[in-house]
Amino acid sequence: MSAQALDKAKMNMQVARTNLNDAREATDLHAPLAGQVMSVLVNAGETVKPGNPLVWIARTDTVRVVFQAGSRQALALVVGQPAIWRSPVVGTVLTGSIARLDLAANPETHLLEGGATFANPEGQLLPGILVSIEVQTGHRQDVLTIPLGTLETTAAGYAVFVLVEEGDRGSTVRFQEIQIGLRTSDLVEVKAGLAEGDKVVTFGKSILVDGDPVRVIEMRGER
Repeated sequence: MSAQALDKAKMNMQVARTNLNDAREATDLHAPLAGQVMSVLVNAGETVKPGNPLVWIARTDTVRVVFQAGSRQALALVVGQPAIWRSPVVGTVLTGSIARLDLAANPETHLLEGGATFANPEGQLLPGILVSIEVQTGHRQDVLTIPLGTLETTAAGYAVFVLVEEGDRGSTVRFQEIQIGLRTSDLVEVKAGLAEGDKVVTFGKSILVDGDPVRVIEMRGER
């Protein structure tokens, strides 16, 4: 091979290497953020257009839970309030806070949308799943509480069936309107309508009406 042919071959190789590097740079994809690939949206060999999404990447060390709140709940919410997520499987608790609240409710659903942010170092909260969270809207001690499941909704608000003991004549129930305050996932504060020591119906209330006679049965050593 002549020196001229060798020089030409070297030049062609250099051009080919340059073109290869340019092609690699044009096809290398760089994610705009660090995270975990949750889903690949295209198949190998598929032609894609500029701007089309290729993969779904999510950060799982910190997650945002989007929620909707009704009118009464929304009035008690403010940005910064603590929020709690409890795992329904292993009982793990993650703490976070409300990071966003819309300025207006959805005109169709009349629900206010917001977002709560949680630190998620072990990846227990997965993107896209449905969860329930608790938001602490207040804290009070030494208040009267009853099980949340005893509440009945009325046109005026809430009521419960209260046990009325009438000695030898047995017992009846009274449908009692009450005023409630703070609530948790299983308890509700009673601000008016009940007194300490009142007994409320927890089971069978769906078939009762005001004044019905009832018989108290003992379960697990309690009434």
